[in-house]
Amino acid sequence: MPSNRERLHRLIEKLCIIEGDFVLSTGAKSRYYFDCKTVALDGEGLTLIASEFLREIEKLPV
Repeated sequence: MPSNRERLHRLIEKLCIIEGDFVLSTGAKSRYYFDCKTVALDGEGLTLIASEFLREIEKLPV
């Protein structure tokens, strides 16, 4: 069974990375557009992001 991090990685690949011809806000051109808000607004994506944040926070020496 894939870990939460692996599941999040797959979801990012599926929902965030778009191939095409894009003009970025800087005026530069790119063949790829990366938009993580699609994952953050997805129910599973948000759960996985929160889980990974919690995992990292728990490592802090507080």
